[in-house]
Amino acid sequence: MKHFVEVTVVTDSADVLTSPRNVLLRADRITSVMDVSSGDYMTGVLTSIGTDEPGDFVNDDDEVGGVVRAERKLFVQESYQTVRTMLEAAALA
Repeated sequence: MKHFVEVTVVTDSADVLTSPRNVLLRADRITSVMDVSSGDYMTGVLTSIGTDEPGDFVNDDDEVGGVVRAERKLFVQESYQTVRTMLEAAALA
């Protein structure tokens, strides 16, 4: 069974959100967690989470073209420490 962590997403690079919503993320798909609480992000955003779900797109803007690999980024309301604790608990489950 896959282990999940529940977070409240404020911004998702792969989806235009109109309001924060709860999501379950597979713990084994999370590639990075960064504390952004001291930055000038949206109100309530405390942590950035990167996943291995690529946000690939085709570059039609220049002559070279090709596929651009873009990591999916989620900005969440939970603190860095809370996300870290959830990931540690998921690893032990």
